[in-house]
Amino acid sequence: MNIINYLKQARRSANLTLQDMAYLLDMDFSNLSKYETGKKQPPVRVIIAYHIITKTPLKKLFKYSLLTMIDAVNSKTTSLISQLEEEMTTPKLKKRIVALYEVLNNIGCLQDISEKEQDGK
Repeated sequence: MNIINYLKQARRSANLTLQDMAYLLDMDFSNLSKYETGKKQPPVRVIIAYHIITKTPLKKLFKYSLLTMIDAVNSKTTSLISQLEEEMTTPKLKKRIVALYEVLNNIGCLQDISEKEQDGK
């Protein structure tokens, strides 16, 4: 299930119509419809509003955005480490590389949490 399904499911679970939700968010009905049908990516403001209005956990609403961001940051971090390790080593450069490895460690922890949540659904 992607973010689109979660938005629509959250709204319906709260017994709100698309018109009601559009009114509460002070936005055009047709734009909100595009978010719920996947024609447009919802902005963070809309996702947070769905959380507030429907009490749907942010983790659930941001799940797929989070996984995409984790992959992107992991790739960029690995690439930067490779570039820096090819340069002449200085104390300052070593600190940067250590910090980047810590970023990879943090990402690994987030991936573990995400995988556990997927298994536990």
